[in-house]
Amino acid sequence: MAKQDEPLHMAEAKQDEASVQKVSYNADNRDWKKGWKLYYWQFGGGRGQYIRLMFEFCGVEYTEELKKCGKGTAGQETWSAQVEIINPLRGSGINRTALAPPIVTHNDDFVLAQTGAIVLFLAELFPDLKPKNILQMARARQMLFQVIDAVEEAHTASHPVEVHKSYSIQKEEANKTLKEFTKKDGRLSKHIDVLTAELNRNNGGKGWFYGDKITFIDIYVATFMRAFGESVKIIKLEDVYEKDEKYELLREHRKRFEATEVYQKFAKSDKMPKIDETPSFQT
Repeated sequence: MAKQDEPLHMAEAKQDEASVQKVSYNADNRDWKKGWKLYYWQFGGGRGQYIRLMFEFCGVEYTEELKKCGKGTAGQETWSAQVEIINPLRGSGINRTALAPPIVTHNDDFVLAQTGAIVLFLAELFPDLKPKNILQMARARQMLFQVIDAVEEAHTASHPVEVHKSYSIQKEEANKTLKEFTKKDGRLSKHIDVLTAELNRNNGGKGWFYGDKITFIDIYVATFMRAFGESVKIIKLEDVYEKDEKYELLREHRKRFEATEVYQKFAKSDKMPKIDETPSFQT
C-alpha cells in the first residue's frame, strides 16, 4: 500500500491490458474549451495550482478528478484511493505516459504531464495568454523555467534528508536549510532578481510582464510568489517575503494579479484548494 510520504513509484502496480491508457495524437475536431481533466494530489495547491489558474484564465471547462477521493491529508485510505486513480493513467513499462502529477487529459485520450509543458501547451491553444512578440515569448519561456528551477530548489531545501519523504519527518533539518535558502541575498533571491529585472523592463514593472495584459508568465510568477509568501509564514520568516525591498515589484505584481476578476472568482469558489501546510513552496 502507498503511503503519503512514500515515492509514487513505490506504489506502482502491474497493469492488465484492458486498463492501458489510450493515447491519441489526433488533434482534429477537438473542442479545446471543454473536455479537460486535471489529476493532482489533494493536499493543497501544489504544482497543480499553476494548471488550475491557467484553465481559469483560458476559460475552459475542467474537472479535478482526485477530489473524488477526499483530502490526501485525511489518512491512508484517501491517499491510496488517489494512487489507484493515477496508476492506470500514467501506466508502466512500454505503456508509460507520465511519471507523476500534475497530469491533464483532454477527451480522455490525450495525456500530458509536467507543469511547464502543460502551461506552454495551453498558451499555444489560447494565444491571448502568449506575448505577441516571438522574442518576448522566448524570454517568457526562460522566466517559466527560472521559476521551475526555484521551485525544485525550494523542494530540495524543504526535504534535505529524504527528498521523497514527508517534510514532517525532517522538519528540524528542513527549517535550517530553508532559512539559508531564503535569507537576504541568498540563493532564492538570485532567482527572483531575474524575474524582477524582466518585469521591470515593461513600464517599470507597474503592469504585466509583456504588453498591457496578463500572459501565462504573469500567472506562473504570481502563483510562485504566493507559494513563497505562504511557505515562509509556516517557518516564522514572514519578513523575508514582506519586508525585503528587492521583492517589492513582484509583491505588487502578485497583488494586481490576485485582484483580477478571474482570480477573485476562482478564489471564492470550491475550486480553490486550501493552503499547503508545509513550507515546500507549494501553494
